[in-house]
Amino acid sequence: MLNTAFNDDMESAEMKALRLYIYNDVFASGIAITVKTGWDGVYKRNKFEILNPLTWIMDPAGDYFTGNYKYTGFYTIKTRGQLEAEGYDPDDMISRSSTVGAIETKERMQRVLGLFPNKNYGSEIFDVYTHFTTIGTRKVFVKTANMDSILLDAGYCQPNNALEEKNEEAIKFPLAFYYWKPDRDNPYGDRVANYVRDIQLQKAEIANLRLNKMRAELYPMYLYNKDYVSGKDLAFGFNKGIPVTTGID
Repeated sequence: MLNTAFNDDMESAEMKALRLYIYNDVFASGIAITVKTGWDGVYKRNKFEILNPLTWIMDPAGDYFTGNYKYTGFYTIKTRGQLEAEGYDPDDMISRSSTVGAIETKERMQRVLGLFPNKNYGSEIFDVYTHFTTIGTRKVFVKTANMDSILLDAGYCQPNNALEEKNEEAIKFPLAFYYWKPDRDNPYGDRVANYVRDIQLQKAEIANLRLNKMRAELYPMYLYNKDYVSGKDLAFGFNKGIPVTTGID
């Protein structure tokens, strides 16, 4: 029964889309990061969100491949609809934001993303930062918004299995890190792009050389006697006749 439920979860449209994003980030950036965001009470399964590796705040001394790190954090962009679905009140967020922070957030998001908040609630956007850290033996999280001007949520990370329920020190952050090729000296690990970059450049260079060769064959260089043939007569043309003055009657 559990295997059937697990297979159903993995074959859902949401999980297929999540795997696609994971593969894309792993091959492009070397790492993909997902966070468990809650429980879907309708379909009775965990909910996950893919995070952008470029907005990752990392513990430089941490080992993310083994899960041994003290803290980490992420910036995300949320629409009004997404925040409402997560149980937050965007209007309350706006009213509690500092004036400067709210203006800076709106202008920065408009400039970076080319989005313009308006009366259409679905198009309003908010920047949200989530920070995970360790206080004593407990794993905690803090979520802020609008240039960190308001506190959205804070609390302890919840246990995920029987062992963690018995021992709070065993509780893990609700994050998963997927690597293509882990690297001890690089938190992002190695990536496919590092190996194909030179090949792509060489293919582009060869393609350019072939193009130059075809152009040279189509438009070759000539030696001609300018006393008899004008240079403009050598311009390309189909079924073209070139008049020549030979000086012979």
